[in-house]
Amino acid sequence: MRRVSALLVAALLVLAAAPAPATAATPTRLLVQRSDPLMTDPVVLEVAAIDASGTAAAFTGTARLGSGRSSVRAAMRAAAGGVAVVPLPTASLQTGPATLRLTARTGGRTVTRTMVAFVDVPATLGLSGFGCTAVTRAGGTIRWAVDTMGGEPVRTPNSRDVPLLPYVGSSAPRYSMTGMDGLPLATSGRMVISDARGPVARVRLGKQVRRLVFGTRWNGRARGGFRPGTYTAVLTLTDPAGRIVTATQQVYAVARGGPCGP
Repeated sequence: MRRVSALLVAALLVLAAAPAPATAATPTRLLVQRSDPLMTDPVVLEVAAIDASGTAAAFTGTARLGSGRSSVRAAMRAAAGGVAVVPLPTASLQTGPATLRLTARTGGRTVTRTMVAFVDVPATLGLSGFGCTAVTRAGGTIRWAVDTMGGEPVRTPNSRDVPLLPYVGSSAPRYSMTGMDGLPLATSGRMVISDARGPVARVRLGKQVRRLVFGTRWNGRARGGFRPGTYTAVLTLTDPAGRIVTATQQVYAVARGGPCGP
């Protein structure tokens, strides 16, 4: 039997010890809390239905967690005096504040409860430009690094304490992007190169599982030819749930050497 948090147990005991309300028409209430406030996938609920006498009543129902146009649902069930433990996976939800809606059937009536911004679904990934990038007439690779996954910091070469080579040269899962469920994460998107006048190049990025440090290639051409100067690269990646992450860095087009070395 799963252990229910002490806080919810204490709340039930206090309610049970309280005197019965003066009227039996007092509506049943739904108490809910997260088993672990730090866990975001899954979000585990502990739900109790408190009847007019102040005791936990038996109930069945549904929990729905929604963010943007995405949502997940799970069934709820608890015996008299019990608490329903309901895990809600968030790997398919859009990033941002998610609203929880509970619908329970107990004692011949339907009870609902809605809690806005019940949990903040973290971004799948956090990205940044990796190092200084110089592109020649022959084109070049613009490198990016994953800084966070599922809201947690990632130790990539950006940390300056991990060798670069394994991340760039290996396809091992430990060096690849994963989702909040720990499974390989395929992303797709595009890179836009711009100068002071606007976009000069667009590069499509196909769907694949990318490394924690990866590259996107630009042929170096802008407005019909190679033009030395400073450009801005904006990377946009989208995961299977439709969550979008972006990163920006400067790129230098150089004829011979430049700010990134000889």
